[in-house]
Amino acid sequence: MDKYTTVLGDTFDHIAFKVYGDVSHMNKVIEANLKHRKVIIFKAGIELNIPPIINKPNNNLPPWKRVI
Repeated sequence: MDKYTTVLGDTFDHIAFKVYGDVSHMNKVIEANLKHRKVIIFKAGIELNIPPIINKPNNNLPPWKRVI
C-alpha cells in the first residue's frame, strides 16, 4: 500500500484525483484511512494509506474501448 502525505487544504476527493486521476476512487481512500473519515479539510503532514486500484475488465464495452 502506498502512502500520501497531505498538504494544507487537501480533501479526500482532491487526494483521489491527485493519486488516481479520478475522484470516483475517493471511497477507497476513506476506507483505507477510517480514523480520518470525519476530516473535511486536511492540515499538512498527515500520512494516509493509498490502496491499489484493481481494474476489472469490462466485457460489455466494444473491443476498441477495452483497457488491456
